[in-house]
Order: sequence, then C-alpha cells, then structure tokens
Amino acid sequence: MRGSPCAWICIGLAACTSSAGPQDLIDLDGWREAGTAEDPFPDRPDEVECPTSSRVIELEEGVPYLEVDTTFCNYMTLVQETLVEVLSGDRVVFRWGHRELDAPSPAQAHVALLIGNSLIEDRTVDIPALEMDTVVEFEMSEDVPKGRPIWLHLHNHGDNQWLFYTPEVQPL
Repeated sequence: MRGSPCAWICIGLAACTSSAGPQDLIDLDGWREAGTAEDPFPDRPDEVECPTSSRVIELEEGVPYLEVDTTFCNYMTLVQETLVEVLSGDRVVFRWGHRELDAPSPAQAHVALLIGNSLIEDRTVDIPALEMDTVVEFEMSEDVPKGRPIWLHLHNHGDNQWLFYTPEVQPL
C-alpha cells in the first residue's frame, strides 16, 4: 500500500484524497553496468566498451541528469532496483535527450528504458541529428514492486552526448 503513514485514517471517508505526488524511481548515482547474462536487450555487440568515465552526473538549472559521452562508449545497459512501487494505472515520466549527434557515416542509435515487463521507451534515433529533448509519458499496465530491476539502454554510433533524467512515477 502506498501513501502517507496516516492514510489509514481516511478509510471509509468520502472526503479523503491521495496527496501522493511524483516520486523518483531511481537514484542517478545507483546505476551499475548490466552483465551480459542480465542484459535484456538483443543488440549487445560482442565487444562492449563503455568505461565508467563515459558517464557523469551533471546539473542543469538545479536538475540533475546522467550525461553519457559515447566517444569511448559503444554500448551501455545500466540497471538498478526501483526505489518505489509502481502500480497499474500509474504514469511513468521519463525525460531524455541528446546534443547534436554525429557519426563518421549515417547510423542509428537505440535508446530504451525497461521496468518489469513494460518498455517505457524504445526508440531508434537516426544519426546525424539535431539536438533533441523529449518527455515520454507511459501508463503502466502492470504492478512493479519496489526493488525490481529497471534498465537504461543506449547503443550508439559516433562521438555523442546523451542526457538521461531521473524517471518518475506519478501515482493514480
């Protein structure tokens, strides 16, 4: 059961409403590299090169985000456990983007966010491309208990910068 510790007082009272606001699904510092056996994405190359130095937490107007510089990172699947439960009907909001994308020849990148069996984002991005910022809103069709894996995936070609903000859950 999600809500304030005093939610039980409202049971049976018509005037009670939920005051739960958006909650962070993850801690940006909590990402770790997924091993080959636990990586749920099928496009993993034979040789993955993505040193931790390719990832840094940045701050823009007081909002933290994970910046991934793909100069030396050809593929990345990060994983961590969710900090809160997500219920069917909740809305997951995931903001991400990239700086201007370039590659030695036309290519495509793959960006995905997976929670439980729900693919929140699954997008192929043509390279080259202009700078982009997007917000994905996804209505969950399954319950995901707190502590379940969440995966962030990037398969990139070229020297580019990708920005990933903390996914949030907005309860019903």
